Amino acid sequence: SSHGGIVFENKVTNYKIAAPYFEIKDTSALPIAFYEDGAVAASYKETNGIKNIYVATCNLSSELLRYIAVLSGAFVYSSSNNVYVYANSSSIGVYNASDQKAVIKLRQNGIYKDLICGDTYVCENNTLNLPKKDINAFLLVKTED
Repeated sequence: SSHGGIVFENKVTNYKIAAPYFEIKDTSALPIAFYEDGAVAASYKETNGIKNIYVATCNLSSELLRYIAVLSGAFVYSSSNNVYVYANSSSIGVYNASDQKAVIKLRQNGIYKDLICGDTYVCENNTLNLPKKDINAFLLVKTED
C-alpha cells in the first residue's frame, strides 16, 4: 500500500503514485518531509562539507522543492507558488499566475525595463515589485543606471 501524501511544514500534498514506494532509512540524516504514515520522504545531511539531500519520491510540492533549493544554496527568485521566473544571463522572464502583484528577488538593484510593454520598474533592496495587469507576463532587462 501507499505511504500516503507527503507532509512538509504541516501541509499534506497528495499524489497518486504507483508502487514501489520508497522511503529513506538513513538515521544519520535530518528528516525534512514525511509521508502521512510517518516514513521519511526527504532528508538532509552534510558530510565532509558536502550537502546531501535525499528524496524518496519524484513528486515534490513547490514549497518543498523551494526549501531544498534554498538549503542547497541556490538563488530563489520567487517564494510564491504562482509566480514563475525564467532567468538567464541577459533577461528575466516572469509570469504571474497569482491574483496579486508579483514580488521577486533579484541579485542586482537597479532599473529593469519590460520589453513586452516598455514599462520600467525599480529594484531596491534586491526586491522587485511587479504590478498585477491584464497580461501578467514580463520580459525584464536591466538598464544602464
